[in-house]
Amino acid sequence: MKSISNLTGKVYEDEDHVFFRNPLQSAFYYYHGAELVDLFVGKDLKWVWTFKKSDHNKLKLIWKENNKED
Repeated sequence: MKSISNLTGKVYEDEDHVFFRNPLQSAFYYYHGAELVDLFVGKDLKWVWTFKKSDHNKLKLIWKENNKED
């Protein structure tokens, strides 16, 4: 499915992206250089941050390492 970014107005393929409702993880990704492709409010009235899967694949292990429970 194709979507239009609320941020850029560009079309993107949903299957090439990940959608997060976790504000902390989204901020972490953005801080570490992931491109924020879209930002919208979901049906549950929570923010949804959209990133490229390629960025997610680069950062998911770093995220897990930084968020281990002691």
